[in-house]
Amino acid sequence: MLVSVKSPAEAAIVAATDGVTVVDVKDPSRGSLGCAGTAVINRIAADVAAVEKQFSVALGELKDLDFDDVNRIQWTHVDFVKIGLSGFYENPNWRSRLQDALANVPKRVRRVLVLYVDHVNAAVATAMIQDAKDSGMSVVLLDTYDKTRGGTFAHWADDDVRSVFESARRRTMTTVLAGSIGLADFPRAFGTGADLIGVRGAVCDGDRSGSLSKQRLDRLIRAYHEVRIG
Repeated sequence: MLVSVKSPAEAAIVAATDGVTVVDVKDPSRGSLGCAGTAVINRIAADVAAVEKQFSVALGELKDLDFDDVNRIQWTHVDFVKIGLSGFYENPNWRSRLQDALANVPKRVRRVLVLYVDHVNAAVATAMIQDAKDSGMSVVLLDTYDKTRGGTFAHWADDDVRSVFESARRRTMTTVLAGSIGLADFPRAFGTGADLIGVRGAVCDGDRSGSLSKQRLDRLIRAYHEVRIG
């Protein structure tokens, strides 16, 4: 599982939880992939490295990206980097713009192709995957941009998700399913064949901008394993 956090305190809880593979940092109040800021990212990176979890960083949307922020991040302990493509899905220059944004990020940090299911359909997503692979991206993430319009399964049929992930796997890309995934979605989520399932709101008190709850996280991890084994 991938669990998103917004602060060092939340990161400490998640990093110490068995069953979490990736600790992901974002600021939910700033959008789907809101950047938590350089100081927070660098602090969490060091803490996560100490417990040998993988670490993922959200940098916001490409159209709003602060290149100075990117250059101030200490990338030594970062495993994945995500930048949203809102406003760029119809732009043929999205690959070159994204490469420019990540030019100073070490090559070993895995680039994530973020596909907002409320912005693109499965056919467009599949077409983008080969371009992403050719550009050095190695992870495909399905997510939602507008959290008020429902989760991933409100926009795409299960077969569409499976088809896009199969296309990614044929190109040896890791697949991640996110977008308001909760306990009730686990059977469908497992059915997509995703390598990782990403959550935020499901482990928070209140909405996704609220505080992460250790109790909710533990309950979600238990349910995750029960559904997977069952």
